[in-house]
This record gives sequence, C-alpha cells and structure tokens, in this order.
Amino acid sequence: MNLKHLIPMTSPQPVERLRRSARIAPAAIVLGAGMIARSASAQTIDTMTQNATQHGMTAFSYGLNAFCFVVGGFLILMAFLSWYQHQKNPNAAMRPGAMVAAGIVGGIMLAFPFMAGTVTRTVTGQNVTATGAQNQMQFTQ
Repeated sequence: MNLKHLIPMTSPQPVERLRRSARIAPAAIVLGAGMIARSASAQTIDTMTQNATQHGMTAFSYGLNAFCFVVGGFLILMAFLSWYQHQKNPNAAMRPGAMVAAGIVGGIMLAFPFMAGTVTRTVTGQNVTATGAQNQMQFTQ
C-alpha cells in the first residue's frame, strides 16, 4: 500500500515528526503529573462547585440589588422632575399618568430587595442563602 500521496511534500518527514514528539513528551508527562498531584490535594469537586455557586449567587444578588436601587431611584427622580416641569408648564407634553406610573414602578424597584428578603425569611424562617449544598441520601437496612 502506497501512502506517499497522503503525506504532503512540504511537511517534515514522519521520522522527524516522531523525534520532535519524543522530545516534547517528557515535559508533557511531568507537567501533567504535577497537575494531577496538585488537583488530588485540592478540594473535592462538590466543595469547589458549592463555593462557585455561592460566589455566583452572591454576585447575582449584589448586581440585582444595585440594579433595583439605581433604576428605582432614577425613576422616582424622573417622576419628581416631570411633576416639577408639569407645574411650570401644564401644557407641556408631560402626562400625569406617566409621572405616577414612574413613581410607583420606582418605589417598587427600590423596595424589591427588602420585599424579597422578607418573603424568604417568612417562608423559610432563615436568611437568604444559596449555598449549593448537596445532601447524600442514605438508606438504612
């Protein structure tokens, strides 16, 4: 069987490629063994997953709180400024319904983090936590 047509003429010969791989292989083995030894002494996968989940949920809750406070404060500020503009010029394009709606939605957005915490404490009887903990089912005989 003739395989010369499968090997391009511009590439190194197969023997040269094999020699190059043989020079790289010991370094790869040493690095791989070091990584395996390091991961064996590291935390177990469920502990790392639990920590990552906790960090992710904490970051999400902080982001949601910041979003609610910023957007809610902005909407209430715009409602007050719209009301002020409406008082200066009642014929302006400021609709009273939009001003009231902006104030109500802004108030709800500002109160949302507090309401979510209160609901969680009422239903579960504990603080808001997302630990990602997993419990193992055990059967007794």
